[in-house]
Amino acid sequence: MAQSSNHVSRLKTQRLKKGYTQKQLATLFNSYIDKNHLKIKHTSFTTISRWESGVIEPKDRVLNILAAVLDTRPDRIRGYELTLKEKEKELKDLLGRLYSPYMHDEEDLKVLYDNEFYDDFADLLDTSANDYVEWRDFDVTRSLDDYLTLFYPDKAKLLDATTSKLFDKFEDFDQFQKAVVSILPQYLNLFISKLTKDVDKEFPINHDHWFNSDTISFLVKWFNEQVNQERNRRHPEYKKMENFYTHNIDFPLMDLQTMFDSEGHPLKENLTEYDIQKKIASIKSSLDQYGSMLIKML
Repeated sequence: MAQSSNHVSRLKTQRLKKGYTQKQLATLFNSYIDKNHLKIKHTSFTTISRWESGVIEPKDRVLNILAAVLDTRPDRIRGYELTLKEKEKELKDLLGRLYSPYMHDEEDLKVLYDNEFYDDFADLLDTSANDYVEWRDFDVTRSLDDYLTLFYPDKAKLLDATTSKLFDKFEDFDQFQKAVVSILPQYLNLFISKLTKDVDKEFPINHDHWFNSDTISFLVKWFNEQVNQERNRRHPEYKKMENFYTHNIDFPLMDLQTMFDSEGHPLKENLTEYDIQKKIASIKSSLDQYGSMLIKML
């Protein structure tokens, strides 16, 4: 059960989020009582003020009405600290909304975030900003799959087979997604405790709207870092290969691109065909070496 973090409620925070004055909240509270024919006394803005300051604490029935009027949960008003298990559930619910098999490309991810998280991703989804967004940094599905494949290969195969069967079973994609969400927790339970503790340090899960684009980017980085660390542990040569590729293939390719304009014309007057072919030959040689290194590692 959640533990109370203090005796002063968070009622004021929730009220201000909605943009209500104490008088407006009292009016809405009383209207809710009348509409639902509840046997509870009307309240006033002075009582609201006393609740907010912690002078008196609203009873459970009153708290439930306040939560309904403010469109939140009673524990958000009372200021309870979630237990680790409750935080794990919050995180599993979020991952369930983020995990979407067969949705990997940029347009798919835009649709996912537009449908599920528009208020928290409005700036990210702004068309003028899309050109500057690395959408793979928000692809939780791919990073989670990579994590399971490396650490729990048998479970990863089972999840893939199960989602494939569900995809064939449901013609409606929303029904398919709901079915995936229902089976996902058993796989998340393999690592959710560690992930929850790490996420909670950066984005306290007890707070309302604790997730946003930064939270989801953090989740992707967490999975990717775990995978990279484990790969480096199992294969020390992996890091050497990564550095080799960066310095001998990736950077030279970018350098080669900067030698030409958008129409393929050399940007330097003194750039000769020999210089170009020499750089291309060097890159090809490095690719051959990288391929040999990869074969040895496998």
